[in-house]
Amino acid sequence: MTAIWVALALVFAAGLAWFVDRQTALTFLTGYVIEESLSVDNIFVIVLIFQYFAVPPQFQHRVMFWGLLGALLMRGLFIGLGAALLARFGGIIYVSGARLVLLGIRLAVTGGDEFDVGGDVIEAAQAE
Repeated sequence: MTAIWVALALVFAAGLAWFVDRQTALTFLTGYVIEESLSVDNIFVIVLIFQYFAVPPQFQHRVMFWGLLGALLMRGLFIGLGAALLARFGGIIYVSGARLVLLGIRLAVTGGDEFDVGGDVIEAAQAE
């Protein structure tokens, strides 16, 4: 399937070069290669997460499905709430910006201390 999608992208880029111009085709191909590399990166991250949490293979599809659905719903919820807050309280953007600047400064000063994702929860689950 990957070969088919890549071939379709190349055909589309050739069509752009033929009907529009070479710069547009090159811009499309650049974006396509970047997105493809990010997709491969996501696969490696997902594999690492499944290994870290020891998700059995028979449950990985279900975990992935509900995780993606939950992420989409939560993203929509937070975007909607953020837009509503900004519409109602315009000054909140300055508070949020100041918070991000302070967090950036703290990260620069502390050097990004290590953070244990699982901590005691994972150790307790593995002990069972």
